[in-house]
Amino acid sequence: MSAARPDPPTVTVVVLVHGRRRYFRAAREAIRSVLARTSFDVVAVVGPGGGRLWLRSRRLRVIRQRDGVARGRAGAFLLKFRALATALRETRSSHVMVLDADAVVARRLTEADVVEALGDRPLGMVEQARILGGEMDRDRLRAFAYDTMLPFFGAVPAGLQPSDLTYFNSGVVLAERETLFELTVWALERIEGEARPHEVGEHMVGDQDYFQYWVNVMHPGTCRALPWSWNHCEHWDEGFPRAQAKILHFSNFCHGPRSRTIRRMRAARREGVRGVSS
Repeated sequence: MSAARPDPPTVTVVVLVHGRRRYFRAAREAIRSVLARTSFDVVAVVGPGGGRLWLRSRRLRVIRQRDGVARGRAGAFLLKFRALATALRETRSSHVMVLDADAVVARRLTEADVVEALGDRPLGMVEQARILGGEMDRDRLRAFAYDTMLPFFGAVPAGLQPSDLTYFNSGVVLAERETLFELTVWALERIEGEARPHEVGEHMVGDQDYFQYWVNVMHPGTCRALPWSWNHCEHWDEGFPRAQAKILHFSNFCHGPRSRTIRRMRAARREGVRGVSS
C-alpha cells in the first residue's frame, strides 16, 4: 500500500490595519492586490482607528480587534502579534504570508511559489542589506541590531558577533503555520510580561525585532533569506521598481503612508510594476 500523499499547500495572507484613515486606504490597495493576483484567502485584522476597509470578498475575512498589547510608541507595531494570534485561530492554512498594509502584490503568485521560496525552512524574509542615501550598509545594520535588539531581550549569547546576525525586514514574512504560531505565542508572552518600555535608548523595539531575535538568536537557521523580489523597496533596493518584483513595499520607515504613497500603491495594484513611478 502506497503512503498517503500530503494535502496540497494552502496560503492565507494576514494584514493588520489600524490608526489613521490613510492606513486603511493603503490596506485596501494591499488587500485588493492579493485578491487580484493570488488565490489566497485574506484575514484582515482591524485594530484601533477611525477607518473602514469597505471591501467584500468570499476570500476575505475582516476581524475587528480593539485591544492593544503594549504601551508607548512600539504598541502600534507590537499589535501585529495580537493580530496574528487572532488570524491563526481563523485559518487552517498550511502556510501564512504576513503582509504590511503598505505592500502590494505586483505579479501572479501561487501556493507553489510560497513553498518553493521557503524551501526547507519554516520561515522566510528578505534581508535588508542597506539603507540607500546614507552610510547604513549590511555591516552597520547588523551592528545596529546587535547594539539595540540584543540588549533588550537579555544577555548576548557567548561568542555571538554582529556578523552572525542577518538584518531581516518583516514587511513580508512567509511562514509555515505551526512555526508562526509558536513565534506568536512566545512574542505575546514576552510582550505582556514586559514592564519596561519597548525602547533601547532612542530606538524603538518593535515587531521586526521580535522576528529578528527569534530567527537570529533563539532558532538560528530557521529563516531563509528570500530573494529581493519578495520585498522590493526603494529605500533599500537600487533601480526601484524592478520588473521582476513580486511584492512592492512602499515603506515610509514607521511614518505611515502619505497620499502619494497610496496613489503609487493603486497604480501598482492595477498595472503591476510598470504602473509605478520611481
